[in-house]
Amino acid sequence: MVDRICKELSLPRAGVAAVTALINEGNTVPFIARYRKEATGSLDEVAIRAVEERLAYFKELLDRRETVLKTIDKQGRLTPELKGRIEAAWSKTELEDLYLPYKPKKRTKATDARERGLEPLLDALLTDADGADPLMLASPFVKEDQEGTETPSKCVEGAGHILAERLAEDADVRSWLRQVFLDTGVLHAELREERKEAPEALRFKPYWQFQEPLRKMPGHRVLAVRRGEKEEILTVKLAVDRETLVTGLVSKVNVNPASAYRILLHDVCGDAFDRLLAPTIETDVRVEAKKKADLEAIKVFQTNLDHLLLAPPAGQFCTLGVDPGIRTGCKLAIINRLGQFMDTATIYPL
Repeated sequence: MVDRICKELSLPRAGVAAVTALINEGNTVPFIARYRKEATGSLDEVAIRAVEERLAYFKELLDRRETVLKTIDKQGRLTPELKGRIEAAWSKTELEDLYLPYKPKKRTKATDARERGLEPLLDALLTDADGADPLMLASPFVKEDQEGTETPSKCVEGAGHILAERLAEDADVRSWLRQVFLDTGVLHAELREERKEAPEALRFKPYWQFQEPLRKMPGHRVLAVRRGEKEEILTVKLAVDRETLVTGLVSKVNVNPASAYRILLHDVCGDAFDRLLAPTIETDVRVEAKKKADLEAIKVFQTNLDHLLLAPPAGQFCTLGVDPGIRTGCKLAIINRLGQFMDTATIYPL
C-alpha cells in the first residue's frame, strides 16, 4: 500500500511510510506536519493530507476486497485466476466490475433464460463449426408448455439474453467501454420544454442548447450543467457513437468464425449496450467527471483563500511574522508591501 501511494503521489517512500504509521497511531495531519518533521522528511500539510486520503481509500478497498473474496468463495466460484485478478485490483471501480457477475441481483431476462435451460444452447451457438442454422440448433431446447421456449426463435432469443448479460458483467468490457465514454463522450444539455417559463431557468441560459466533449469540459461547466439537471431545468445526456461501440462489442464475443450465429450478434450486442451497459457506464463516467470538477473547484477556492489570507495585514508595509519555538527554533516569514511571500528562515535564540 505504501509503495502504491508513493507512486501515485510521487513522494519519498520513507516519508509516506512514516506518515502512514503516524496516522495509524491516531495522530492528526496538523500535528504530524508541525511536530513530526524529522520523521516525515519535512512533508508539508498538503502532502500529508493527500497520503491520509489515499490511505483511507485503500483501507476501504482492502475491506471491500476481503468481503468480495469471502462472498464468491462461499458460492464455490472463486478460481485461482479470479482471486489473482481481485487481489491485483487497486481501484474500487475495477473491484466492483470483477464482483458484478457474482453479486446477488434481481431476476433478469438472463436469469429466466438460464432457468429454462438455455445456457447450453448459447454455448452451442457460439462454438458451432458447421455453420448450422441457429434455429435448427435450438430445436432440441423447445418446450411448448414453458414460457420463453415455445419456439426455436424464442430459445435463440433467450440465449441472446444470457450473452448480453455476460458482456455486461465482463470486467474487461466495462473497463474498455468506460474509457471510450471518457475519451469520446459529448455532453448534451437542453432546456426542458415545461420549464422554459420558470424564472430560475434564466440562470442556465448558456446551457439551453449546449454540447461539449466531456474530456475538454472545464469543471465549472460540468458542475453548472449538473445543477441545472438537479433542479429539473435541463435534460442532460452523454452521447457516444453507438454503432462503433456495438461493433466493438461484437468483436469481443468469443465465437467460432464458422458459426451462423455471428449474423445475430449485432442485435444481441446492441441489446446489451442499450439495456445493460450504456446506462450504468454513463452514470459512472459522469460521477467521475463530477469528482474531478469538485477537485478543480476546491483548488480555485484554495487559491482565492490564499490571496485573502496573504493580503497585507498592516497595510502597504513589508511585514515579518514570527512563530516562536524552543526545540525547533523560531520560524520567520516575510511578505512585501503587496502581500507577496518573500522568504522564510528559522533561528535559534539563546
